[in-house]
Amino acid sequence: MAVDQTDLVKALKKSSVYPNPPKSVKIRETDSSYLFEADAWLYKIKKEGNEFPTKAVKEAYCNEESKLSLRFNPEWPSTVLPIVEQNGDVKIGGTVGEIVEYALKMEKLPDKWLLSSHLEKNDVSAKNISDIATRIAEIHEISPAKDKAAESGKAESFRALCDDMLFQMKRYFEASLTQPILDMIRHPLEKFIDQNKRLFSKRQQKGRVVFGHGAFLPEHIFVSDEVVRFISPQEVHRKLADLDVANDVSTLTVELTRMGNNELLEAFLNQYLETSNDHDLHKMLPIYQTYCALKQGVRTCELKVARQDEKLGTLAMEYFNLAVNFSREIPRA
Repeated sequence: MAVDQTDLVKALKKSSVYPNPPKSVKIRETDSSYLFEADAWLYKIKKEGNEFPTKAVKEAYCNEESKLSLRFNPEWPSTVLPIVEQNGDVKIGGTVGEIVEYALKMEKLPDKWLLSSHLEKNDVSAKNISDIATRIAEIHEISPAKDKAAESGKAESFRALCDDMLFQMKRYFEASLTQPILDMIRHPLEKFIDQNKRLFSKRQQKGRVVFGHGAFLPEHIFVSDEVVRFISPQEVHRKLADLDVANDVSTLTVELTRMGNNELLEAFLNQYLETSNDHDLHKMLPIYQTYCALKQGVRTCELKVARQDEKLGTLAMEYFNLAVNFSREIPRA
């Protein structure tokens, strides 16, 4: 028997449906998931939509997200649990009844550890940012993309990603706004790609194309004096994550630049470079920062439409203007 997701969410607010019933249950939402905080544990279920059309697909996505999370957080494991229903009773991890949904279970981390919260309070320490940079570099070191996956680091593959983001940008604003931005960005990007195909190949051969994260944003990073953890959002498609290490590095540096945190930006880059020993990274950063700013602008436009929030249009244009600024730093031959 199918269970309406609205009814399921109501059921999951009850302590009795959980293993070892918690004292309290709190619910939060993201654009793609419901999050249930049950004492020391967090349970995540996917919202209904085109991306998760069936239970089998949701189970596959949950398992994949669990594997991705473990790659970035070996000490923060997660478990995929069935949610079953029998005679109107719902149980997470139950063994009797019909499976109606799947949940990803993990240890709940304090919201105060979120990098976004630290940045709002202006209390990010040099150690915090250095620990984040070190951990990202360590993950990259053990995650080189191989065979066909490594081809995503090729010059033409990157050009296609940039072209796609420029096309997407044009969908959300009038041409009078987007065409000047497009003109300023496209030429330096294409010129660099055309003149540096050997550099792209060299980085691929050296293992600088990795199975990346794709969304090292402040809201996806937990950090304390002892802990660094990364949320691995499944909604990030692998073609936007399995790229040059410059992609992951640029994602966070774009945010630090937008917020005007130049000290943290410099500390992060210096620590990453020291740990990774990546001497060519500085050549790749401006093109990937341009791309990542475009990507964040497009993502913000998508959220603007989904939430019907006009303020997000202003933020999206901020990202697109940042992309122009980064494009001006692209090395010219």
